[in-house]
Amino acid sequence: MLFHRAQSVQQLYETVAPYDLVPVPNLPLATALNRRLDEPHFGKFATTPRQLVGTFEEQDENRITFHELIEDTDHTTSEIKFTALKEQYGVR
Repeated sequence: MLFHRAQSVQQLYETVAPYDLVPVPNLPLATALNRRLDEPHFGKFATTPRQLVGTFEEQDENRITFHELIEDTDHTTSEIKFTALKEQYGVR
């Protein structure tokens, strides 16, 4: 019977570092990999399937709310996006 040696978290990170999104089986591993990021990363890097599904559901809810907001107002899509970005980044 052949046994494979387990990789350290650092070795795993070096293996998956070139990727934008890395699904992992559990939260402690995701946390350990995310702590090793050595440059800014947009969005999630290492994530569990449960977190990933939650992210997609949240995006869908935000998209639905956005479209409802557009339908209920006289503003254009661009005006609403610009206002949302100003609020998000604290621009007055």
